[in-house]
Amino acid sequence: VITGAKCSNLLRLEPPPLNNSRYVVRVDRKFRISCICQQTSLNCLHLAWRNEFGRKIDGESSNSLFTVELREHDSMYKKLSLVFTQIAKRDTGIYKCVARNSRRISANWKVEIIVVDEIHWNENNDIVGGMFGESLTIDCGSTGNPQPETYITNHNGFPLNETLFVTAGSEVTVKRLTNEYQDVIIKCLSVQEFEKYDATVVEQHEIRLDVWSSPEFNKPFVERFIVLDYSAQICCNVTRSNPPARHFRYLKGSDELRNDTNHIILIDVLNQRSCLKILSPTEYDLGEYQCEVSNGKSKSQQTIAVKEATPPGEVHVSLQDVGMTYVLWKIEEGFGEQLPIRRYIIEYIKKSILEQDETLQYDMVLSGPQGPVGSPGVQSLPGIPGPLNYDYIHSVIIKIYEHRLSTRRSWYSRNRWSTWLFWKKGITGKRGPSGSCNHCPDARTAPGY
Repeated sequence: VITGAKCSNLLRLEPPPLNNSRYVVRVDRKFRISCICQQTSLNCLHLAWRNEFGRKIDGESSNSLFTVELREHDSMYKKLSLVFTQIAKRDTGIYKCVARNSRRISANWKVEIIVVDEIHWNENNDIVGGMFGESLTIDCGSTGNPQPETYITNHNGFPLNETLFVTAGSEVTVKRLTNEYQDVIIKCLSVQEFEKYDATVVEQHEIRLDVWSSPEFNKPFVERFIVLDYSAQICCNVTRSNPPARHFRYLKGSDELRNDTNHIILIDVLNQRSCLKILSPTEYDLGEYQCEVSNGKSKSQQTIAVKEATPPGEVHVSLQDVGMTYVLWKIEEGFGEQLPIRRYIIEYIKKSILEQDETLQYDMVLSGPQGPVGSPGVQSLPGIPGPLNYDYIHSVIIKIYEHRLSTRRSWYSRNRWSTWLFWKKGITGKRGPSGSCNHCPDARTAPGY
C-alpha cells in the first residue's frame, strides 16, 4: 500500500495541502478537496473518502458533508471530491482518500483539516462612498486570533498611488473625492500567522469607491407654457445623479402638491424623469414651481416658471415667383416671438369648388389694409361670406384661391391670388374677449407638448 506523499504518482489532491498533510480553513466557509487518481489502471477501480474513524463518506452522508464523483475534464481521470457546504469547528480532524483495486487498497492519502476562527473586518461593506468634493477614509484593518497584519494595494496588487491616496497604518484617505475615484478598487489584505500549524492564512477584502453627487438638471431655471382650461404637464428631467434619483416632489410656494382632483404626479425612476399633470389649469396655476429631487444622499431643486402661452405675431406672405408647376411664396415671421413657430400649412382650393359653395364659412383671421375682419370698420370682404369675426385660430395656414381678384387687386398689390392667413403655434391658441376659445387645440395633442 502506497501512503502519504509517496502515493503522489498515483493520487493527487487539489488544492495541494500544506506540507502534503494539512489544510487550514476559515470557519463557515465552503470547502472542497478533490482526490484524483492519475492512472486508468485497475489500481483506481474504487475511490473513497473516509473520516478518522474509518467511516466512509458518500454522496448521502449529510447535507453539510458529502462526496461527488466525476471525471477530470482534460485527462478523464477518476476524481472524487470531498465537499463541506459550510465547514464548522466540529469538522476539524483527519480525512483519508483511499484507492482500491479489485482485491485490496492500492494507495491512500491522509490529511488533517484544521478549522480556525473567522476574522472581522473593520469595514464590512464592499462599496464605500462619499459626496463629491468631500474627504473619505477607509479602514482596512481587521481583528482575529492571532491578530492579523494589514496590507493595502490597488486592484492589481501594487501599492496605492501616493498622489491619490494617503495611507496611515490600516487606514487609507482620499483628501477630496472627484469623478476620478469613481469605481476605483482598493484591496485590503489580512495576513495571519499560525505558528503551531506552520501555516499562513491570507484574507482579501475588495472595496469599491462610490462618488456620490447631487441630482443635476440641464438648467436650474426653465419656463413652461400652458393653455388655461386644457390639460398640461410640467416636467423635470434629471441629467445626472449618483446614486440615481428616487424621490420627486413639487412645491408651489411653501405648499407641497400631491395627487388630488386637479393634480397627478407621474414618476419614471428608470428614465430619471417626473411630471406634474394639471388637469384643468386656471390662472391660479400660473407662477413658479419647485421640482425637488432626492437620491437618498443629497437633494436638488429646479425652478419651473409656468406661464400662459400667447399666439405668435402676424405672419407676412408675399408671392415671389409662379411657374407652370410651382408657386414660390416668401413667409416672414414677426419679431419677439414667445415660442418658435413649428409649422406652416399651405392649402389650395380650386375656383370651381369655391364658387359652388356660396355658404362657405371661414374659420380664420383675415388681414387686409384695414386690419383683421371683425375689427371696427372691417366686417367682411366683397364677395366673401361673412361676417368673419373669429378669435385667433390655432394654426398658421396660408389659403390660396385659384381665381383672380381684379376688383380686389388693390388689397394685395403683389399677389396674383388672394391670400388668407391664420397661424399655428406649438402649443395653444388665445382666448377671445368672451373668455372662450372655440379653436384652441387640446394641449395634449399639440406638437412639442
